[in-house]
Amino acid sequence: MSKVSDSNLASKMLAANAIQAISYEKQRSKPKTDTPKDSANVSAQNSQPGTPKLSVSASNIEARSVLDDAAWLNTIDERPAILMEDEALLKKACAELAFATPDFLPALYYYFEVHNKQLQLLEWAIKEEVNHTAGVHDLFRGDSVATHLFYVIFFGDLGKRYLRATMLPLVKLVLASKAGSLEVDPAKVSKDVDTEANARLQIEFSMKFLEFLNRSSDMCPLILREALSLVRKHIASKFPNNEHILGVIIFLRFFCPTLVFPLKHGLMTETELGRPLTEDVERGLVLLSKTMQSLANGVELEASKPYAVLFNTFIKDYNPRIREFADDLINEKFIRMSRRIIEASVKPPDMAQISEAEEELKAVIAKLRPAQTPIESPAPSVEGSEAGTDSTVLESKLGLLEEISQLSDTNWKKVNESKSNQIQVFRGKEDSQYDTFFKIVTNSDVSLLTVKKLSPSQLEEWDTKMFFAELLETFNSDFSDWHTLYHPPIFASPRDYVTSVFRHSESEDKWFQVTYSTDRPDHPPSKKISRAEVPFKALVVEKAKDGKGITITQFIQDENLSSSQLVKDFKVFKKYLKSHHNAAPKREK
Repeated sequence: MSKVSDSNLASKMLAANAIQAISYEKQRSKPKTDTPKDSANVSAQNSQPGTPKLSVSASNIEARSVLDDAAWLNTIDERPAILMEDEALLKKACAELAFATPDFLPALYYYFEVHNKQLQLLEWAIKEEVNHTAGVHDLFRGDSVATHLFYVIFFGDLGKRYLRATMLPLVKLVLASKAGSLEVDPAKVSKDVDTEANARLQIEFSMKFLEFLNRSSDMCPLILREALSLVRKHIASKFPNNEHILGVIIFLRFFCPTLVFPLKHGLMTETELGRPLTEDVERGLVLLSKTMQSLANGVELEASKPYAVLFNTFIKDYNPRIREFADDLINEKFIRMSRRIIEASVKPPDMAQISEAEEELKAVIAKLRPAQTPIESPAPSVEGSEAGTDSTVLESKLGLLEEISQLSDTNWKKVNESKSNQIQVFRGKEDSQYDTFFKIVTNSDVSLLTVKKLSPSQLEEWDTKMFFAELLETFNSDFSDWHTLYHPPIFASPRDYVTSVFRHSESEDKWFQVTYSTDRPDHPPSKKISRAEVPFKALVVEKAKDGKGITITQFIQDENLSSSQLVKDFKVFKKYLKSHHNAAPKREK
C-alpha cells in the first residue's frame, strides 16, 4: 500500500464523488445500546488547517443534575447556536445528555453538520478523549462522547457502505473456503482437521483483507478521513512517537468488531451471502479477527502458541502495511485539496435545514424535561405536492407518455448513436415544447418476460450512480412509491428521489414503466440531502416487429443530460438485461 502521490492526487480527488457526502450523509444511524462498545470507534489524527476553534466562555458551569437545574437547558433552548460558541456549555450538555438518551449525540452532530461545523465538534470531542485518557492504548475504549460520535459517523450510511466494501468480500471468502472454524489449536479439534492449513488460511485471508483495504481506501468518506487526521494530531501532541497507534485504533475499534458481528451491524444479510453464518463460521471470523488484532498491534505470539513461527513471520512482514494504510487515509494534501474544492462547490444549507436540525435538537432535550411538552417539528407543507396517491398526477404522466410516444420523427433530432450496439439517442427539436426530452431506442434479444419480472430497483441497479433503493409503499400491484439515492456529478451532494413508479402491461406484447418525483411529507427519512426532481421518465418495452427479441424505448425529461453518457448507460443496461435473461429459465420463445 503506497501513500497518495502527487501524480495520482487528481484522479483520487475524482473518487471523492463517492466519498464526499461531507455534510450530506444519506441517513443518520443512531447508536444502538446493544452494540459492543469497541464497535463504536475509530480514531484518527493530523489536523486540518483552518479547522474552526471553540471559544471558551468565562462562565463556570457547575455539573448538576438535569432535573435539579434547568437554567443551562433554557439557555440552549433559547439559542442552540451557543453550543457552537461556548465550549463549557457544550461540555456540560454532553456530560448530562449524551448518555441519558441515544438520540442526543446524533441530533447534536446533525446540528453542527448543517452549519458545516461538524469538524469543530469532532475536534473538541477528540481533544477531550485524548486529554482525559491515561495511556495511548486506552483511547476510544470507553463510553466517551468521542467514541459515540465516531459511532454516529462510522455506522451511519456512508461508514456502513465503506465497511461493506471492505468486509463483504472477506466474509464471502471465508464462506467460500468451507474451512469451518479455522481453528489452529490441535487440542480443540479432532485429529482429522488440518490445523496448519487453517493457520495458513488465516494468514491468507488477512493478506487478502489488506488488499481489499487498499482497493477501497478511496471509498472512505472524506469526513472520516478528516476526523482520523484530527485524532493523529492530538495523539502526537500528548503521546509523542505513538502516531502509529492510529492504524491500531482503526482495526481494534472498527474493523475487527464488525468482522465478528457483520450481520448485527447491518453490513450484509445471510440472503446475499448465500448461506447462513454457522457457529463454525462465526468462530472462524472470531479467530480471524484475533489474527488481525495481533497484526495491527505488532505483538508477536508466544513461542508456545500453535504455529507461532508462521504467524510471527507474517506479523513482522505485514505490520508496516497497517501504518501505510492509515497514512494513506489521512494524506494531508489530499484532504486539504478535497475540502477546499468541496467548500467552494457545495452550496451552504438552507434555512429550512438549519431550522429542522434546531427543532430536532430541541425535541431531544425536551424529552428529558417531563414537565414540558416535547417540541415537535412542524410537518412539511404538502401544498402543490405530487403525492404518490394522487391519481390526477399519475393520469397526467400517463397522458404525457402517450403524447410523446406518438410524436413523429420530425419532432426528434438524432444526437448520438452506437451502430455496433444498435443504440440511438434523440432529443426533442429546439424551440419546441419537447426540447428537454431525450428518447433512447435500442433492440435486445432478451425476452419481454425477463424485463417484466425485474422490480423497479432492479431495473435501475445497472446504473452505477444509484446506491440505495427502498420500497416505501405499495398502492396496488402496478403502483408503488420508492426512495432512491444517486451519486451526483462530482463535488455535489447526493440526489434524493422519492418517486412513484407505475408498471403496466397493455398486452402480452407491450409493457411500460413510468417514474416521476413525488413530494411525500413523511419521506425521505433523510434530513441532509437536497431533494432532486424527476419530472418524467418512462421505459417502454415491446416485442420487436420481426418477432426476435424486444425493442426498448426510454423517454427522459432532463435538459442537462449528456447524449454520450446515455449511450454508455444503455450499453451497460443491455448487458445487465442479458445477464438476467441468461440466468432465468426459458419459458418464452
